[in-house]
Amino acid sequence: MTPHHAAPRFGMAPLLALAMAGAAVPALAQVGRVYCNVTEVKATQLSNAVRIDLRCDGQLEVAADLTDYVEVDPRQGGVTAAKPVRNIVLRLTNAKSRVGAFIDVGRYPVSHVEMAPLPDSPDGVGVACTISLYPPGRTNGLRMAPYYLDPHDFIEAGLGFRPGEVRWLVQEADDRRGLVFIVTSDRFAIDADSSPEEEVPYTLDIGYADGLVEVRAVRAPIGALAETIGARTGLRCTVAGDPGRRVSLYVPPTRPERVLSELARSQGLTLMKDPAGPMQLQALAPRDPATYDGTETRLLRLNHLTAEEALGLLPVCLLRYVRPSPEQNALVASGSTELLDHLQANLQAVDLPAPIIEVVVEVLAHFSDRGSLAHLAIDGQAGRWVGGASGEGLEAFCTPVGALRPELEAHIRDLRLAGELDVVTRQRLSITNGSKGHVFVGDQPTIVTSYYDYFENEMRPDLTVVDVGARLEIEPWTGNREDITVHLSPAVSSIRGEDPITGMPVLSVRRAEATVRVRAGEPIVLGGLSMFSDESTHHRLNLPVIQSIFRGRGRTEQNAEFSFVVTPRVL
Repeated sequence: MTPHHAAPRFGMAPLLALAMAGAAVPALAQVGRVYCNVTEVKATQLSNAVRIDLRCDGQLEVAADLTDYVEVDPRQGGVTAAKPVRNIVLRLTNAKSRVGAFIDVGRYPVSHVEMAPLPDSPDGVGVACTISLYPPGRTNGLRMAPYYLDPHDFIEAGLGFRPGEVRWLVQEADDRRGLVFIVTSDRFAIDADSSPEEEVPYTLDIGYADGLVEVRAVRAPIGALAETIGARTGLRCTVAGDPGRRVSLYVPPTRPERVLSELARSQGLTLMKDPAGPMQLQALAPRDPATYDGTETRLLRLNHLTAEEALGLLPVCLLRYVRPSPEQNALVASGSTELLDHLQANLQAVDLPAPIIEVVVEVLAHFSDRGSLAHLAIDGQAGRWVGGASGEGLEAFCTPVGALRPELEAHIRDLRLAGELDVVTRQRLSITNGSKGHVFVGDQPTIVTSYYDYFENEMRPDLTVVDVGARLEIEPWTGNREDITVHLSPAVSSIRGEDPITGMPVLSVRRAEATVRVRAGEPIVLGGLSMFSDESTHHRLNLPVIQSIFRGRGRTEQNAEFSFVVTPRVL
């Protein structure tokens, strides 16, 4: 994207300077200061988002430190990236809270809202409003005076919505008497909330014969479901604590007590059985002292999953009973004993160690056409063409070797004996399933450059580290011990000379990318990426590794082709 060469749209350059300096809010302790009250914090479940409306009885003034949420690069004059944060904190500088200190939301991806007095407010005016998220989320925009930040202000490309990612937007209400938070995820709610004026239709058909109840329900309120079962069967059953929840289900002829028990189990409720009174489906979340008495709080420790990963595996209906504790790598859960036992058993079933994949990487340098391994990629026996990219007369290739492994090893041995190929390095990596590893062979010289500081309006010196050599990024994953999928991103960079105006080295980079599925222990060959060698340039920039690769070749300028032989297996 094109960088902004003037002040960014969100508050102008002076605002950014204040934010980066951590400027404090102006003093609040003023006699007779006019303020407004936060009168309502309302959460609404949308299809794949949660909307939070914060309302006041007067116009609201808001302050924030934008550098908490975005990366700012003075060399480019704007925002380069959005930071993942678990807490969205805004300072309501002219407000007091009438909604309490804690508002439980419990609707993925929002956990709760906290309202706390500002510490530098002796007269009690000023509230720190914190929106706490289950997983960290990146901002999708801030639209409130004097801040204005939209996604197209981000210089960094690829900031669109990604699977599994949480994004949040804050904007000012039309009348300036509040804020609207929209937090979006890739999870869809079973039932979105309706407006108070909207009548939500539902279907509830319950049959009862021979002591068994048959249930057909579509978006039916749990309260209506339980009370109808009670009316048809003679059981007395009520719902407390969560009357608005809806369910869609079919239950074949079953004993009514079991239907209610399984309904409670599936919805994170508890079934209270009082011999002297009616049965009661109760949402035992510690929202107030009355319900807290019936709950148990338990620390659910995790061995292999992170607290964030574990939250992502839980059904939405259980998230209101769970809080992450990243410091202990655990979940803190509150609810009935039955609910916690079931939750703990399910977590133990998925909290398993991730496989470790060992990857052996050989980096080869070829110094003649005969030394190329390209024919192995196009040979009919090699099997599968996977991907490639063109560059300077060579065609990058990637192919599993399979049955050609003996021929590959013999070919490499013959070329080494003829002096047409060198094995530059052989490295062994242990990579957790789904994680990334990399191999780099070369030099990383530091080059002195300059950039224009858009905030200070002046040129500044800068030190830039560049890669000269061969780099391979590897991302393997597997679901068993036999087949491994490997994503490979090779790159070869070389210095092609100097810029005639600046005198700076000109870096040439060739990249390729491929995803390959192979049997464990089956080699993968990547090749066709060339490097240009200029002995005088390498000596002047002090590139000892590159010099050693080309030493003894007899020419001051030449090309070499780099190949990678990658062999993964599950440990």
